[in-house]
Amino acid sequence: MFRTAPEPFILLNIYRPPTSPPSTFFNELADLLVDASLFHSGAVILCGDVNCPGTTSGNVHDGLQQLLHQVNFKQYISSPTRNNNILDIFACTEHNSPVLSTQVINSHQLSDHNLILSKLQSSVISQRPTTRSMRCLKNVDFAQFDRALLTSSLTVTTDNVISVGEYTRTIIDVVIKELDKVAPLRLVKHSPLAKRCDSFITRDVRDSIRERRRLERLWNRTGDDIVRQRY
Repeated sequence: MFRTAPEPFILLNIYRPPTSPPSTFFNELADLLVDASLFHSGAVILCGDVNCPGTTSGNVHDGLQQLLHQVNFKQYISSPTRNNNILDIFACTEHNSPVLSTQVINSHQLSDHNLILSKLQSSVISQRPTTRSMRCLKNVDFAQFDRALLTSSLTVTTDNVISVGEYTRTIIDVVIKELDKVAPLRLVKHSPLAKRCDSFITRDVRDSIRERRRLERLWNRTGDDIVRQRY
């Protein structure tokens, strides 16, 4: 995960061997993209050599294009990345995409593929640490601390009548005074961490969403009414 402004995004880089079955790859890729989208509320970027060319030089495989559309991803590459085929893709979730521009450029024989150059909306996040006060109680001798309290003004009898509130404030003042001797108050800086947004998504919810996505793809591919009802 890349922590950049305006918000963090997940970058997925994959490779599909040309000999692997496309249908199996599409199902596994769909599960991966759904899981990544559930795990993170920000953008998810997909890139890599998937070896899924379309019938024309400006398109990818129909199955891949349909899959990306179903999971709300936009595919940015429309120029051949090797010979006359689009073998490498660059795609991102549509609703919060940080992609500003994407182009295919010559690799100048660094690779047998062309290079993909993408410009993303990105900047360093300015963390704003907060200051907190704390006492380190790890090495305190509490037996000695108890003795200090027992010999303090709290145990001294007096003829003066004081209210409960005044005595409570006296207790607080004495305890703080003795604590300052054995565990002085320190100021520490705390940098807030990014909060995950998936605390309400259980494993059962993930499995249910994955199964529904699978049935949706199967129904779109076969048109089977029984599959549609299960979906």
